[in-house]
Amino acid sequence: LKTADQLNLRDGLVQSWGDFNNVVLDDFEDNDVTNWTSSDTTNTKVAATTTQIKVNDYSFAITTVVGSSKTDTATTTPGTTNWSSYERLGFWLRAGYTTTSTDATATQIISVMLNDTASGTASTTITINEMDNWQYHEWALSTLDSVAIDSVDWVGFRIDVDYGSPLFYIDQIKLYDSDLQAGEMFVDSEGSL
Repeated sequence: LKTADQLNLRDGLVQSWGDFNNVVLDDFEDNDVTNWTSSDTTNTKVAATTTQIKVNDYSFAITTVVGSSKTDTATTTPGTTNWSSYERLGFWLRAGYTTTSTDATATQIISVMLNDTASGTASTTITINEMDNWQYHEWALSTLDSVAIDSVDWVGFRIDVDYGSPLFYIDQIKLYDSDLQAGEMFVDSEGSL
């Protein structure tokens, strides 16, 4: 190819291919998280941010307060509610402690959840591989009964441990099939680039 024929992307932008990005639940690029609700707006706040981003220009931040944020949630109503034909929910996640605590040693400090109007709430825990580094997380929806995800009315995150007032950044929440392996070109077995 000649130089003029090459695709040039602005720094920080990511190229998207076909069905892998077909159902992006939220990429936060509109700099608007008013569609997200915190169960405790005083202690567990949500915001769009440019402080830490993984894909393009904005990500989603959840700030917590030690002793006050445990079991708090941040949820949204997805535009796509019938997830029965999708096998994975994937997103980028970065976690870090904002205060010092001898108890702040847990690596399982947040969970991803969804609620189906007929079947109720399902969740899975997320293990943080390394604090202050981005990792990719996939939830194998194929492990759930397809009836349990055919009428999803909310999806979100639950704070499981609030020692050290963890701060979470989340980016590019999307649904896709397990045979779409494009993400594996960018992600190693640790969930890092």
